[in-house]
Amino acid sequence: MHERQSAELLIVRLRWLALVAGALLVDNYAETPLAGLLILGVFYYNTIATLITGDTSLFEKYRSTFIPLTRVLDFLAITSANYYYTNAAGTTYLFYCLLILSSGYVYARFRPIITSLIASIISDSVCVIHTYSGVNSVHNTIRLIAIHSAMFVAAALVTAYIIAFLRQHERMSLKERKLNALFDCGTRFTSARDLDQLLKHIIQTAVLESGATYGLITLLRADTGELEVTAEYRDEEAQPVTDRSIEKWVATSGHPAFPMGSLNGQRSSGSPGSNVPAICVPLLESAPNTVLGTTDTIRVLGTLSVYKPRNGRQFVKEDLDLLRMLAFHAAMGVVNARLYRELHSRFLRTLQSLARSLEARDPYTQGHSYRVSEISLLVAKQLGLPSQQTEALRNAALLHDIGKIGVPDAVLRKPGRLTPEERLIIQTHPVTGENICRPLNLGEDVLFLIRHHQERLNGTGYPDQLPAYQQPLALRILCAVDALDAMSSDRPYRKALSAAERVEQLDRGAGIEFDRQVVQVLKSLLASGVLDQFYAPEQGDEALKAA
Repeated sequence: MHERQSAELLIVRLRWLALVAGALLVDNYAETPLAGLLILGVFYYNTIATLITGDTSLFEKYRSTFIPLTRVLDFLAITSANYYYTNAAGTTYLFYCLLILSSGYVYARFRPIITSLIASIISDSVCVIHTYSGVNSVHNTIRLIAIHSAMFVAAALVTAYIIAFLRQHERMSLKERKLNALFDCGTRFTSARDLDQLLKHIIQTAVLESGATYGLITLLRADTGELEVTAEYRDEEAQPVTDRSIEKWVATSGHPAFPMGSLNGQRSSGSPGSNVPAICVPLLESAPNTVLGTTDTIRVLGTLSVYKPRNGRQFVKEDLDLLRMLAFHAAMGVVNARLYRELHSRFLRTLQSLARSLEARDPYTQGHSYRVSEISLLVAKQLGLPSQQTEALRNAALLHDIGKIGVPDAVLRKPGRLTPEERLIIQTHPVTGENICRPLNLGEDVLFLIRHHQERLNGTGYPDQLPAYQQPLALRILCAVDALDAMSSDRPYRKALSAAERVEQLDRGAGIEFDRQVVQVLKSLLASGVLDQFYAPEQGDEALKAA
């Protein structure tokens, strides 16, 4: 519920109490029809006020006319009671104090308090002069007016103090909320691996904490230099802003922009004009200057903007400060993400070099890890494997046979069938590979795939004979693709299988050794010719495509 709506709802409840008190104070209302009409009138318009303040949609629709109208009706009702009822005139003036308090409480500004104070003093003075003319002397009348006015001034001072206290409390609460928001963004920044999710959280925080209705983050494309929207957030009823003139100016100048009227009626120097209140700050990549001991700006990465404050309010300096801090977090996230991608790319190239060096020991497996990695990615894409699991699959495929570094050449390159003892030596390479890769901090998911890439769906694989329910999709893909590449390559003891023989082997193992879904995808890739880039076309492809 809106703060203004909550305040007005409290005033409605106080009005009911005042109505009961007024009925008790006017002791001769039964003899005067006007008293009954007055009480009935207040009853009716307060009933309507109760209905409007209790419904958010009605309140938003009518509040611009409803709140001022109720203040006028309250003033007229109090003045009428104070003017016409002599017996109650000594106490009904106190209702003006409630009017002053309610005006200040609802509007939370000093001007309505002063307006209500002046109106109360004038109208009460007229009522006192009318009520006591001919009864008391002029001196007593003036004294009574002074006493009443002093009560009104006291009520105004109390209201002003309450407003000042509430404003201070609101400022402290706002600062606390913004500090919590910055702390939350900082926490997410240190733990987030997904830049898109981090930027979405930052712009959502910026919109909610600044009281805006729409916000967006743009990044400069390295290839074109154009701004691209990477994250945005808006209220359900808010319309997005399509004009990017403010963002372009900020990206060019590197300075914040707030068009005329956006920031306490101020406008940033040189910024473009806009009919929409907004604040836009740059995302700056900075680095420490070790010579001067300062921080130098390297370049602008993008912008962070918020538009259209809620409920007709204006942006304030605290909002600008908050956006600058959030922009700092966003810029750090962008820089770290790009650095991570660069390091990751180098890391992958290092893995590929390591795999190629290993395969150089055995010409029969030259390019095996690369082919397994690339084909696994094709299958993963077809089956909708999540991106994080796909990345683990890529890394594991590149290194899955690295444990063969511990297998003697006499066994690894033996031209004939292996003996049972030699087969046991070969079967140690998945565990050896896991042990070699563990210090590299590749992640448990990658190590799991390296250790179990020789498992089979029916639990007959090695080293742990995993049952099917313990084999995730990424592992099933790796196992099947590894087997397919072995079928498609020459070995010391046999030539590569023909296309038809590969399909036959896959069909024979489907549902037993290999996952049926993975087998279907591999067959479709073979039939479509997608895998021709990895394997030379062979005779028998017609039979493969027919299958």
